[in-house]
Amino acid sequence: MIKNLLPLMIVLPMGAGFIIALLPEKFAYWANRLAIAVTALLLFGSGLFSTTGGYYEIGGWPMPVGINLSLDGFNRVLLLMVGIIGFTVAIYALNYMQLYTGSNRFFALLMLMLAGLNGTLLSGDLFNRFVYVEIAVISSYILVGFGCQAPELKAAFKYAVLGTVASTFTLLGIAVIYSLYGTVNIAHLSVQLAAEPTGILFNSPLLFAGLFMVLGFAYKAALVPFHVWQPDVFETAPAAVVGLISGGLVGVVGIYAMIRTIFTVFGITTWLGWMLLSLAVFSILYGSFKVLEQESLRRVYAYQTISQLGFSVLGFGVGSLIISQDGPYWVAVLIVAGAIFHLFNHAIFKTLLILLEGTVEHSEGYTDAVNLSDKTNCDRNFSIASFVAMASAAGIPPFAGFFSKMIILGSCVLAGYYLFAVVGVVGFIVSSVVYYRRRRRFFPGVEKIGGSMRFAVGFLTTVCLASTLLVIPSVWQLFPEQAAEDILTDQIYLEQIEEWRQKLLNMQLPSSVPDNSEVTPDD
Repeated sequence: MIKNLLPLMIVLPMGAGFIIALLPEKFAYWANRLAIAVTALLLFGSGLFSTTGGYYEIGGWPMPVGINLSLDGFNRVLLLMVGIIGFTVAIYALNYMQLYTGSNRFFALLMLMLAGLNGTLLSGDLFNRFVYVEIAVISSYILVGFGCQAPELKAAFKYAVLGTVASTFTLLGIAVIYSLYGTVNIAHLSVQLAAEPTGILFNSPLLFAGLFMVLGFAYKAALVPFHVWQPDVFETAPAAVVGLISGGLVGVVGIYAMIRTIFTVFGITTWLGWMLLSLAVFSILYGSFKVLEQESLRRVYAYQTISQLGFSVLGFGVGSLIISQDGPYWVAVLIVAGAIFHLFNHAIFKTLLILLEGTVEHSEGYTDAVNLSDKTNCDRNFSIASFVAMASAAGIPPFAGFFSKMIILGSCVLAGYYLFAVVGVVGFIVSSVVYYRRRRRFFPGVEKIGGSMRFAVGFLTTVCLASTLLVIPSVWQLFPEQAAEDILTDQIYLEQIEEWRQKLLNMQLPSSVPDNSEVTPDD
């Protein structure tokens, strides 16, 4: 079956990363091409898995003893997102990384980072997911300082130190959960916690475990007030690296891991919903108004990323409140689908904006905002790509960024959460004003664009335009809506438990998993 190919999404990039790292510098040409071939395979694989689901038991060992990979509507959308970003950045870096020595080392780290991101998405237990998270973020620490200049090294050091603290909190949370329940398997834990008495989350050890894990992932997502590393990283790191971080790392390692932990492991509760909404409101408002002070385009993108991801967290937060307070299920599905849609959109248009800025840096030798605004002789294709990225980021109709924001804001109104709708509208307006004020800076003249950079920009522009098709009803039901229903009901994880229980019955062995015959998904 197709689900038996799931391990290849991790094994291929990890194996390629080690091979490329071991190759001598004289084989850099072939090492770079190997990386591109692997990213193309990952993109093909993510497309192959985009309409399927299921789980895979590594080595044939059943859960919760063995390690398993799980695929549902939520992570398959983000798997496709990582595939698109990874392929685009790999192509783009062929020309862009000529500014740096040891470019083959960049591709080795890129492969390891993609392996970590895919592993984070697919892992079916908390500890192995933590290992994959660390593979991805440690690779990003090194990539941020790849140029070995003082500002880059300073930003990388700050990022690594704070990231290590956040990782420690996450690991402590996992340790507490294991000490309480004797398992770290996500499906196993979800059923055990669902069978606990109401209010169990306020049990002190479990409460601290949940807080530690959520706050650790909030740092990875650069949500306010855990965002302090991001502006410096965006300003100093190579554009190809910033594209990976903005397009893949913060969305997968931060948002996905946090939402999967809250919704699937701990269950949808009111107080966790309010925690998400607090992070969302502060991120939207702080990011939106802080961007008004910035002159550097990189710092504009950094604070816009904080604000844009706040929109997605707002959708997840309101969705969890609706479910926990027995509100209309269809509105919860709609707003969570909008949050996932916006997470996908942000990865595409923000990566495109950053790669365009990197193209100017590569071609002209500077990226100062004032100088960029003075350029008038525009490359036509570059100008079109800039407009598409800017319009989608600003939420101008009919681009995808407009639809995802409107779905989130409209759902807040439908659910009666008017204050959060107002917060979203403020962020929406400020974002649009910022991009309008800087519209000329998105159309700089570019005298020379490398072939691989031109292809990468063109490919991502096409994806940015095509993402609008997700609002077509049949496509919407297949991807964002299905993703929302899967994360709200945990259907794939419940199927794992039922199949495991059936295996135990066939072997006439007692099951240690509580009977969940009365535990049904919220609807």
